Amino acid sequence: MIYLYFEAKGITVSTTENNWQFDSLLTKRLQKHSGGYQNLDSRGNQVLINYRHTSDPQRITRQVSVGDILNQNNNFDLSLIKDRVVLIGVTAASVQDLHDTPYGEMRGICVHAHAVSQIISAVEDNRPLIWWLPLWGDICFIWLWSFTGGLIIWRFSKPLNRILITGIFLVVLYGLCWKIFIVGGWLPLIPSAIALFISGCSFIVIIRSDLRVTKIYKLRSYINLKKLHSNSMNRII
Repeated sequence: MIYLYFEAKGITVSTTENNWQFDSLLTKRLQKHSGGYQNLDSRGNQVLINYRHTSDPQRITRQVSVGDILNQNNNFDLSLIKDRVVLIGVTAASVQDLHDTPYGEMRGICVHAHAVSQIISAVEDNRPLIWWLPLWGDICFIWLWSFTGGLIIWRFSKPLNRILITGIFLVVLYGLCWKIFIVGGWLPLIPSAIALFISGCSFIVIIRSDLRVTKIYKLRSYINLKKLHSNSMNRII
């Protein structure tokens, strides 16, 4: 359907490594590990949908019922469908065709409408598609924030300073992920925040263990020194 629409406008449609390409725009298919999706059943042509934010997401465009067309006989306004993509589907409440979306349950025909609108807007209006890092990119991003958590604990000794700096970096992480998400990027926010927190806690445990070992070593050295001094005094007497 989109192919026919773009073909009429002289826009080339092709495939590149099983991904659809519309002119210079490449739409990446969901793979087994794609962003927040892990162990995904990636069969078929599945893509992430950048839903349009409207007052009623289920009515992103004008809807015309079959009854409206039949009742108007020959007076139907053809401009409503001329040079447009027309989706035909069922919206009757008796037909259970509901799917979970970020905006709640939505009918299948409406989900298709958002997908079609996304691709057309991406090609014609440069509206960003949702993209994500490869698996190695996610690992590096999470490791970076894990390293940051340990660095905070190592650099700041006072508990209050550690809490404040960790809180500031959590806000920075959230702001960064939100900023990237606005332009279509999906970064691993929750795993990175967990890595930041856990690495900090782990570093605290390691530091305290090292201090405990150091204190025990010093105590034993002191005791051995006292014993050596006592034995030396007994020999002199």
